[in-house]
Amino acid sequence: MKNILKISTFLSFLILYAPAALLGQSIQLSYNLSSGKIYQLKSNTEQTISMDIMGQEMVINQHIEVFQDVEVKNIDNEGNHTLDYTYIRVRLNQNAMGMEVKYDSDNQSESDNPMVQQLSNAMKDVVGRTVQVVFNRLGHPISSDMDDFFPENVNVSGAESGMLSIYPDKEIQVGDSWEVEVDVDMAMDIKVGTTFTLNEIKGNDAIISFEGNVENIIDQETKAHIEGQINGKLIVDITSGWTKSATYNQHMTMDMEEDGVRMPMQLNSVTTMISD
Repeated sequence: MKNILKISTFLSFLILYAPAALLGQSIQLSYNLSSGKIYQLKSNTEQTISMDIMGQEMVINQHIEVFQDVEVKNIDNEGNHTLDYTYIRVRLNQNAMGMEVKYDSDNQSESDNPMVQQLSNAMKDVVGRTVQVVFNRLGHPISSDMDDFFPENVNVSGAESGMLSIYPDKEIQVGDSWEVEVDVDMAMDIKVGTTFTLNEIKGNDAIISFEGNVENIIDQETKAHIEGQINGKLIVDITSGWTKSATYNQHMTMDMEEDGVRMPMQLNSVTTMISD
């Protein structure tokens, strides 16, 4: 089961009125963050994982909350941004075939449940630690130490796992779209081709929708064949380029092998993220 969470992943909006004249406005989106700025992120994921193990269906329902502090550490002369994502708190509620597991890094009471004990031990290597991410002024990832950060059986990654908004290198108007291909998991070589569309401008907020497809990938380590679809909405601060809130929907189908057993699997999840 150690690869299930590794494969799964990920981000309220401020309502401002927009004059009708903004419909023809052109904007240039890019990252213009301030060095030393600290953001607080909270992500909330509801997901269902269903799998077939030797002819027996197993369904796992999960609710995952991740709290992170994000500090803008450096911006170089080319506009490349270095951000540190520090895990402050993780909460997980899981129900698998009637077996319930609850974990809260802020309330680590003793438990006789071996699954809770295993999760608690793994999370000791996560909470309080920092993932560093570097991306260019348009949001294209340059580097990340996420792959070396997580224990082998845990992945509670948030925005640093490829959920940043990625912008076109040109001015855009409401109704314009642009396409992006990005690796969302460097370790597993999972690529997602996404089409972004600027739907609306409200004050200093850009409302962006997106939809995309996960490529057919065969991962040699996990013997996993993965494909699926994503879609959602972003609310972005036009001045800084920072994503203020986001909603991501995922539908993934997977066929993986563990300990010589093939496991067809489906994952459906909805993730919301807000930033203060």
